[in-house]
Amino acid sequence: MSAYIIPDTKSVEEILTMLFGDGVKVDSAEALSIDDGFVANYIFEENTVAVCVADYHLVAYAGASMMMIPAGAATEAANDKDITPVMVESYYEVANILSKTMMDATSAHLKLAQLAKPEDDTSFAQPLVGGSTEVSFSVELPGYGAGRLSFLIA
Repeated sequence: MSAYIIPDTKSVEEILTMLFGDGVKVDSAEALSIDDGFVANYIFEENTVAVCVADYHLVAYAGASMMMIPAGAATEAANDKDITPVMVESYYEVANILSKTMMDATSAHLKLAQLAKPEDDTSFAQPLVGGSTEVSFSVELPGYGAGRLSFLIA
């Protein structure tokens, strides 16, 4: 049993609707591997207790939407696996806000320690692979498109 809340479609949709407006759609989806995308590392007292993996499409669409970059540019960046630094920085803020889906008034506070790009070292996430609670979602952002998220929580 996790000491943190396990995100569900409703909690993820509520948080993302606050950021991106009405029209956000969240459904259950197939899990992503930590090798499949950008990995947000959430810590408590310097220990990794959760990670969130986002695919190229979600990072591009969320980052572009936050910065009002046209959807076409986000799609091209995702398809080419060439996400701009501005999109990554903007997605970092989204990943930080997503931590709220894993906490309530009685949970220890999670801190986003880093956002690892696909080419970065993600060894911090290895202890959670196979030994944690995992939930995955398809997320459609209005005016942009759909991507996927997976949470692994100790």
